[in-house]
Amino acid sequence: MTLSLIYAPHSLGKVDPGSVTKVVKEVTEEELARQERVKNRPSLDEILNLHDFEAIAKETLPAKAWAYYSSAADDEITNRENHLAYQRIWFRPRVMRDVSKVDWSTTILGHKSSMPVYITATALGKLGHPEGEVLLTRAAAKHGIIQMIPTLASCSFDEIVDAAKPGQVQFMQLADLVSVPIILKGVQCWEDALLALETGCQGIVLSNHGGRQLDTSRSGIEVLEEVVTKFKERSLWPCPHFEIYVDGGVRRATDVLKAVALGATAVGVGRPFLYAYSAYGQEGIDKALQILHDEMEMNMRLLGARTISEVVPEMVDARHLSSHSAPPSDELYLGNYDRLRRAAIKAKL
Repeated sequence: MTLSLIYAPHSLGKVDPGSVTKVVKEVTEEELARQERVKNRPSLDEILNLHDFEAIAKETLPAKAWAYYSSAADDEITNRENHLAYQRIWFRPRVMRDVSKVDWSTTILGHKSSMPVYITATALGKLGHPEGEVLLTRAAAKHGIIQMIPTLASCSFDEIVDAAKPGQVQFMQLADLVSVPIILKGVQCWEDALLALETGCQGIVLSNHGGRQLDTSRSGIEVLEEVVTKFKERSLWPCPHFEIYVDGGVRRATDVLKAVALGATAVGVGRPFLYAYSAYGQEGIDKALQILHDEMEMNMRLLGARTISEVVPEMVDARHLSSHSAPPSDELYLGNYDRLRRAAIKAKL
């Protein structure tokens, strides 16, 4: 056997295969244990919500992959706040409405979507599964939602686009095309939202980038309430040609509906879909999206909304959304803190 370099004219000659040292990858005890946990995963029928996918991914992903997907900036307070903020919003459901048929489809920048959810951009998809982002592409097509193509994808741009079905809508995270709608991502206060509107953007994504940048930044859902309030004060809302999106912390259809009620066109979901296909491959991401569809149907009925247009601000109580009196705990600090001891009865010697 002869091994040749790519640029043959610059090669130094033939390689003796016998002189090549074979590198044997050692399978560690840790890796063997992980593989055993993969074999013992619960069936998909036992996965009931997006939290379950995260729990299984935590146990079955390689340690470095889990660390990358799950980690965030500094003390990860914003990462936890992104989800906890939704729990400070309460529903005000309506009754005396015929909800035998409900429709949770919508449009995003004029494109049809089966629900007000899109797959937001996440990096390094192949850390969780060899096929990477194309799994999301196929699932987006099957379930009728839009995928945002990340700039730091493991798959090439061509691979992701080629995996799409004819007519499938995909958004690019970054683009230098001037003929496409421009959505500004990473807005975290109403002042910048106003600047985006005034400079001609077609929309914004209220995002702290999954808590990966400035820790103790506010959640996107909290900023949403602020932006809409300030826009209304200036008679700028509703604005037919300006759409607002939110990402970060979404785990339930109830989170989606709260965001829609406060003025969002749709929400972006990232990590939960990574966890779903990391744990179960293509079937996992399909199941995750089906769970969201099922939750949307049930909660639309319970909320008393027959269409997305009927999910209105009056259906939520967000008065305590901006209350930070009980912020997410500082796990690193508390883990090192020696708690003060109270008086106690002495033990017998």
